[in-house]
Amino acid sequence: MHNLSSEDPFRLRYTKGAKLVGKYQFAQLSAIHHCLPAEMLCFNERSHIKDMPDCGLHCFINDIQFECLWSNCDRYLNLLRKLPLFIGPDFSAYLDMEEWRRIYNCGRNYAIANYLTVNGVNIVPVATWAFLSDLDWSLDGFQEGCTLAISNNGCLREPSSRKVFTAGVDIIQRKLKPKAIYVCGKHMPELNCYDNIKYFPNFSERKFRKEK
Repeated sequence: MHNLSSEDPFRLRYTKGAKLVGKYQFAQLSAIHHCLPAEMLCFNERSHIKDMPDCGLHCFINDIQFECLWSNCDRYLNLLRKLPLFIGPDFSAYLDMEEWRRIYNCGRNYAIANYLTVNGVNIVPVATWAFLSDLDWSLDGFQEGCTLAISNNGCLREPSSRKVFTAGVDIIQRKLKPKAIYVCGKHMPELNCYDNIKYFPNFSERKFRKEK
């Protein structure tokens, strides 16, 4: 048997003391609700924030832009504590990923969300899936009545992807009965049947609006 390094290379501190649930022992997150602020910027735009009380950050961007959270979450605590809302992280689950990679990224999402919550950050965690079968385990850390976030970035181009996304939202609604779901991206008429969905623009939409 080997002792783990005191340097914590596996980031065990991110789930220390957490209740571990489900087949893959994800950290169970509190069902806490935080409202959307007036503006949501991407995590890599954090230096652009001018008005802390009215602006939050999200991680619906390329994973490399927020990998630093996994490497050293403590470095960003002071900034994130000042924000009305932080949404994330959102380590990706892609169709061409092996399942173990999707599970690993999902576990990292839960671990960081747990650590930020414990350390006083107003956080809304992210649910993600590539296949509908992923939702059999990827929702394990959420509690009924929670608030969560999702993104339809890249899911609206192909009818098949749009169908999987819509079906995934339906599963989330039935399994978790969430207080609110924050969707980063374009409005989807298919989701008008739900009264707990609120949208906020992704980077491309914000850029397009400014150019208009």
